Amino acid sequence: MKRAFLVAIGGVLSLGVGVAAYAQNSLYVVKVPFTFFVGQRQLPAGTYYVDSKRPFDNSPLTMEFIRSGGQAGVALPAAATLESKEKATTPKLVFRQYGSFYFLSEFWGADGRGKQLAPSGQEMELATKQSPKELAIAAR
Repeated sequence: MKRAFLVAIGGVLSLGVGVAAYAQNSLYVVKVPFTFFVGQRQLPAGTYYVDSKRPFDNSPLTMEFIRSGGQAGVALPAAATLESKEKATTPKLVFRQYGSFYFLSEFWGADGRGKQLAPSGQEMELATKQSPKELAIAAR
């Protein structure tokens, strides 16, 4: 009886670990209709897969953009973890727009948590000349 109980507890714990491991990997698809910058790197308009391998912990590498068509993407360092007052939100990317230049500034997951990227030197220079507009694109 004791052995059966321990096996049952072990099974439940294993299931919990499996679910937690699954939750650590989120894949979102987003169509970005404009050329944009991620840090110093410029990416073309297109469909991107956003893979958040360790989505909202404090690790330096949290997201990877992979452009559809097999072209290489870019790994993103995240500057700060964000929390929304709403626990269930639509996954989205938030961009700052300065004229015809777009910079990725935030990524939000479906659980109301997100990451904010530090502005690049180029973005900070543009920010001294004009105020940005904010644009959000929903992911699925």
